[in-house]
Amino acid sequence: MNGGRQAVWKALMRTTTMILLAVALASCAVEPKSEPVDIEQMNKDALGPPVPITLEPITFARIEGDGLFGAGCNFSETQGGDLLLIAQGEYAAFLLDGEVVKASPDMGSDELSYAARAKYDGMANSIRLELDETSGAQSGMETVSYPGALTITDDRDRPVYSAKGYFDCGA
Repeated sequence: MNGGRQAVWKALMRTTTMILLAVALASCAVEPKSEPVDIEQMNKDALGPPVPITLEPITFARIEGDGLFGAGCNFSETQGGDLLLIAQGEYAAFLLDGEVVKASPDMGSDELSYAARAKYDGMANSIRLELDETSGAQSGMETVSYPGALTITDDRDRPVYSAKGYFDCGA
């Protein structure tokens, strides 16, 4: 029986050696290097690109009908062009898809001429006004025209409208 035990023992040792060798080889296998995950880019990709908006001209009838009168700064892309934004001390407003969209002034932002603010925040948009107040020119009895830029962002702070133009500020 000694010979039988030795044969079993040798077979057991060979099997054990083979198992240990297989485990050792598996632990030495080279795993592919994974690149770090860019969570910010994943979120941007999931949101899709920002959807640009087209501002509609605000007519005098619309100003009158919606009570948008008051002192402040009004934006148009060209001097004397269509009025696209009204910015006053209490709100800023633009017309989108036939509806007036309003935003509240950011009281921590710079105060511009006639109580307008440099930034307004709304439910779905934020509005930024950049006026070159050193380059203003008298454009009417009570108005001054300033070159500048208007930027409107979506609720993720991505620009959806951006234009250079003129702000007519007055009463």
